[in-house]
Amino acid sequence: MDKTRLQERTQFITPPPSYNKILRAWGVKLAVLILPVMIMSCGIKYDNLLNPGGSENQQQSHPARPADQSKEIPTAEPESEKGASADKTKETLEADSGKGTSPEKPKEIPPVEIHSGTPLSPYGKHEARYQSIFKNLVKQGMKQDRIIEIFSSERAKVADRTPINRMKKRVTSKARVRSKKQVVSVAKQINKHLNKYKKTYDILESKYNLNREIAAAILYKETSLGRFKNWKHNAFTVLNSIVGLMELPDENEERRHKRAKRIVSTAQRSLEGLLLYCDKYEIDVLKKNFPSSFAGAIGFPQFLPMYMEYVITNDGKMPNLNNMHHAILSMGNLFNQRFEWGKMMDLDKLEAIDRIKEHYKIYDEQKNVTFCMREHLDGYPLKPFVDVYTHIPHIDYIGKFAPSIMHYNFSSAYTLDVLQYAYHANRIRTGKR
Repeated sequence: MDKTRLQERTQFITPPPSYNKILRAWGVKLAVLILPVMIMSCGIKYDNLLNPGGSENQQQSHPARPADQSKEIPTAEPESEKGASADKTKETLEADSGKGTSPEKPKEIPPVEIHSGTPLSPYGKHEARYQSIFKNLVKQGMKQDRIIEIFSSERAKVADRTPINRMKKRVTSKARVRSKKQVVSVAKQINKHLNKYKKTYDILESKYNLNREIAAAILYKETSLGRFKNWKHNAFTVLNSIVGLMELPDENEERRHKRAKRIVSTAQRSLEGLLLYCDKYEIDVLKKNFPSSFAGAIGFPQFLPMYMEYVITNDGKMPNLNNMHHAILSMGNLFNQRFEWGKMMDLDKLEAIDRIKEHYKIYDEQKNVTFCMREHLDGYPLKPFVDVYTHIPHIDYIGKFAPSIMHYNFSSAYTLDVLQYAYHANRIRTGKR
């Protein structure tokens, strides 16, 4: 076959260039139409077929999901873009909520304000103080009607101005150095008392870890071991008068203002304590008399009524601070539970107590000094004796127990008297004199 005829046949078999383009175009269209149908019918995901096991960066280049998808699947971001994305998210949340990135919290329902709904002050003054007492009593479970009845009674309108007049001026008891004969005389009285109530004091030490000589010395300081009973005031009337009638000095007189404010606050808490005690034991405070000092302290140990919750007994009777057994055990409970008297004190380490009192009498002539406390009840700083006279034997040890006594009576002179009487009473009782 000649060359010319062969070229003619080849041209006939091979389609011209225009046909090739047409076939390729239709082949692509058919592939685009048929291939997705085949994939979907086989249950194979479109993305996985296009990029099976693809890398994270490759997955970013996938085509977007069809428009009918309801949720977008976020793609991984390069590390360099995460910060910018986070900032955008934060801005979006702030714009949406107005409260930064924190989710909006449900609105809290404000607590219902407890109010008597009627004036309580029997003197027509300082109503806010009485509403505070009312709220605290209600929270403790006392009935509102009973509280209103008490403060609207004629008994509540009786005023005792003695405490107000006496508390206007600050009186500081200075340390006194008693003769050895006087101290020993008191120690002997204490020992006689300890023998009389030995079983109760045994319970005191075993259960509450309060030294019997310490407790008895406090009872001696307060009521001469229960012998003094000539109380001319009524605790309810005293405390009610302080709350309802005591005015606060101008705030420019800072110390006087803070002192008066503390006295009023203490009277409020004590009035609450007294009313809760009466409510618990079904005592009618409007008929019952509570003989007290001019400050409202009651019973042999002269508890302020704010501590009435610590009054206890071991005989099943209603606790009564004018009962010596109850008074002794209640002191142990108070010191142990409230004043952090953790363990028995080694009274032999008070061997230098007589010399300590002599040194403290001189030290007490300065201003803003105390035996062991570093801050006054009204907040201003004090200079403790125990930080200065560090050379005295066991002064650090004594300084660990003395604060508990000062919480009971914030007086350094009182505390040193208690420690001195306790030391000498212990020497007599144990035969070490």
